[in-house]
Amino acid sequence: MDSLPLLFWDHLASQLEEKDLTKMSSELSARCAFTKVSRMHLQKRQKLTLVILRTEGGEWEFGFGQDPKRRLADLPKYEYVEGIVVHTSSLYRNSYGRFTPYCNTFFWKGSLEKILRILPKYVRRPVLNLCVLRTLPRGLTTGKTCLHPLEYDEEVIEKFFSSFSGTSLSKVPFSAVFIPHVGHHDEEFLRRQVSLRCLQRFDINGRSPPYLWDCTEELIRQPQVKYVSIANVREIRVHIVRSLFRKWKTSKFSFEIEAKTDPDLALEEWSTGLLTIEKREGTAHCGTRFKELELSHPTDSCKGVHLSKFGEKIYASGYYVGLWD
Repeated sequence: MDSLPLLFWDHLASQLEEKDLTKMSSELSARCAFTKVSRMHLQKRQKLTLVILRTEGGEWEFGFGQDPKRRLADLPKYEYVEGIVVHTSSLYRNSYGRFTPYCNTFFWKGSLEKILRILPKYVRRPVLNLCVLRTLPRGLTTGKTCLHPLEYDEEVIEKFFSSFSGTSLSKVPFSAVFIPHVGHHDEEFLRRQVSLRCLQRFDINGRSPPYLWDCTEELIRQPQVKYVSIANVREIRVHIVRSLFRKWKTSKFSFEIEAKTDPDLALEEWSTGLLTIEKREGTAHCGTRFKELELSHPTDSCKGVHLSKFGEKIYASGYYVGLWD
């Protein structure tokens, strides 16, 4: 092995995940060249989040946390982009900026198309989060639960996807995707991500186009998926809920659903084989019937589920303690 040049081992180490580098660092001989290179990459590797802002003037700005005056071209080979987060400039600075470590971030102006074109060489199974809100719900700043659906700036998201779709970045495997539904641009991206079989987490918040359920159903069947969240959709297919519930019962998996569904759907059908901790039902002040169930797994104390139905609206949350450990 040591007869190969260090450049070869260096390139190989740069392609490995941290768990693989750890394995190589401990299992191979300490005198092995690949062991030394693996340890160096493991010690120096850092993960960064690229924040992309859309300004009120229609420009795009980019930044990395609190690191002063760093751009993509300044990143050494041991650092890579783990997350890509899209915001509007005004909301981010006026609201989020006060509650995140990025309030004093250095941002540089640039071409979104150019950044998206060169990003693939800097990413490694990244997370995409399109958190482009029109206004910041009070609950996010007061610590209270948000009772109203989030309102997204669809124009900004549409502009981002117009540049993002078709780029080589849209074709790399993402580990997690957080997007509201905004139009036809995200359909091709979502279908491709499902086909790559690398998504571990999927969140969608908004309208429910027909293709969403086909993608979700296929995604649920994939073993690497750990979490699925579907919120504020008009109507969810009952068999999707059943599939999510079945996966939660049989694997390390969590899910959340908030949607309209069949008014005749009975929550009791999901309680079969589970332990009922609490059950409540009645009529709200507005005259709408409601029902709530708290359930636990009979053999796995790490698993629990909350089910509630208010008229035609259903909320279901199945959790697994230690899911990401």
